[in-house]
Amino acid sequence: MSQLEKENYENTNHLINAHRPPAGLSLLDSEGTVLAQFDRQVIEPGKMMSFDFVWGESNRIQIRVVISGDTLRGLLTSTEVFENDTGKTTVFVAVGK
Repeated sequence: MSQLEKENYENTNHLINAHRPPAGLSLLDSEGTVLAQFDRQVIEPGKMMSFDFVWGESNRIQIRVVISGDTLRGLLTSTEVFENDTGKTTVFVAVGK
């Protein structure tokens, strides 16, 4: 059974001249090995970006996500893990205000 992890980022600043946080993303395993990495991208006010990571059939894996940027003010993040074959969500975590 394979799983998909979806990382979502939303810039909650809605003003035209609002802050546009550049967000970079690294996905690491429990040993700190980089499994995937995305360069910093600017997220426009009121917009969101998503990144998908597909996991094949394997033993349990522990991961952590590292988000980088000069400032992450106004950035909401969420992580969702779901089963590819059923679409059933197994984990959902949201951070931000």
